[in-house]
Amino acid sequence: MDSNRSSLSEQRDEVLLIESMYPEEFKWVSGMDIDDYEKEIIRNSQPISFQIRISNLFTLNITLPDSYPEESIPEVFLDCDNTVSRQVRVRLRQEVKRVLENLERGIPILDLLIQEVSLLLPEEDSEKLEPVENCGPSPSPKPVKITRAVIWSHHIASSLKRRDILNWSRELGLGGFSRPGWPGAVVIEGEEADVREFEARLKALQWAALQVRGEEHGTERLFAGEHNGVVEVETIGEVVSGLRGCQAGLQEGERLAAWFLGEMKIK
Repeated sequence: MDSNRSSLSEQRDEVLLIESMYPEEFKWVSGMDIDDYEKEIIRNSQPISFQIRISNLFTLNITLPDSYPEESIPEVFLDCDNTVSRQVRVRLRQEVKRVLENLERGIPILDLLIQEVSLLLPEEDSEKLEPVENCGPSPSPKPVKITRAVIWSHHIASSLKRRDILNWSRELGLGGFSRPGWPGAVVIEGEEADVREFEARLKALQWAALQVRGEEHGTERLFAGEHNGVVEVETIGEVVSGLRGCQAGLQEGERLAAWFLGEMKIK
């Protein structure tokens, strides 16, 4: 416990310094002040997490593992505006990953990390925001592969994780439902690459237990709605009702509901 509190104190001091250096760009992810935020961290064993707005197009999300800076590096994710193409997002996130991997271990690196990332990100009118076009004849378009997934968690209680689930699913154009509580459940639908990205982000967080219990694939979306993020509900029954109301009709809705319950191992 003493080691954890010492690490938290060191992280707290470094993050407060970052907040003072970037007062307009800095934001605690929960919107709380530092004292309330620290209580939330200690009470729910949540890591310190904050955002730095690099520009109107890019925001850097930073989470500090318990062992930072002595043994590990920050967890970093680059949020991009919807106007940034998928190709450019993937390229920039790879560049951010390389920056992080090249920084020295065992010392505070947040300020250097922010500076390095800020230097590599393009301005709003930069040609670097344009997708790279391949020369030669355009390939025939491939059919879109839609993936549906059921994700089980021992519990979803943290307000920070609930926020991430809603925000990430909206950013990635996914549809579905999220049910906080014991157990936690998320059922999502979207293009395969987006579902994989969502799963990877969830797995990068700290969980008591988290599993992708089941997946299925197709060429059409079946869930109802505009696919602009999952809907958070209070009960498993509301997830089932939502799936039964899918846009593919009653029979398909009943099948989706049964599939979800089966993967969650609920009779």
